Amino acid sequence: MLDKQDNQPFPLVLTIFDLELVAHYLNDPYDFLYYVRQRILLMDYFKADEEIVYLGYHLDSKLWKLPEYDMVSIDTHYAQLIDSNYYSQKLKIELPDESDPIKNRWQDDTFNRLCNSIKSAKVPRITDILFYLFDLSGDTRKNISEQIVKCKNKTLLDNKMHDFSVPPDESHSERLGFTYITLNSDNLNELEEKLLVLCKARKYKSKGDIWIGFGSIKNSKEIIDMVVFNNQKWIYNESLEAATEGWLDKKSQKLVAYNKKIKPNEKCPCGSGKKFKKCCCNII
Repeated sequence: MLDKQDNQPFPLVLTIFDLELVAHYLNDPYDFLYYVRQRILLMDYFKADEEIVYLGYHLDSKLWKLPEYDMVSIDTHYAQLIDSNYYSQKLKIELPDESDPIKNRWQDDTFNRLCNSIKSAKVPRITDILFYLFDLSGDTRKNISEQIVKCKNKTLLDNKMHDFSVPPDESHSERLGFTYITLNSDNLNELEEKLLVLCKARKYKSKGDIWIGFGSIKNSKEIIDMVVFNNQKWIYNESLEAATEGWLDKKSQKLVAYNKKIKPNEKCPCGSGKKFKKCCCNII
């Protein structure tokens, strides 16, 4: 018999059949791991009789805390979503989309392309970045997807750099923010410099603890061509305070135009006093 300490996470115990169900519907490794993480984190929050009920709820609504409730008991009808869908798939019986209670739940083509681009990068921090993205609500995902498409299209039309940032949500304990830019050229070095500087400025100005930046060059068919990640806790910095006050218009999500080429050994324009190559976010 295993004894669980108070500071240890709950174990997730699955039957072979439960494991087959979870692996069938969440066959992407990151989707599978995210489900396992949510089940463990919210073990005391969500209550259900069977694993199939948890899975059905996750596929329909996602295992997210509901701010208005201290605990949630999941109705057994969510298991019926699996019952009416799983065996037809196992028997390879085609169902029309309107008869499929699970297909395309909380799916967004642009958002999926973003996640797939990150997965294919095969670099460190992928899991952290993806889980932060998976934590976003459906509305936030949709808004980010729409803004990405707008930025890409605007740059192609007017040959200018465009960007948007998503500031931290005050309702979340972790102060997480995002920035996306489309460059008006195909110069990856220039994209790196501008994305790093903008993310550093936005993160500081928004008092963010975690910041994820995505960048795309003008003629790329990919949603993103570069990712930056910074999870250093926000602390007051006098030089950054002065630098960001001059750069960022308080009423706009835009960065004041910055065109000067920065050499690696030059001081970073964010105002930290460090060399550019040793400052800002870390490229992943």
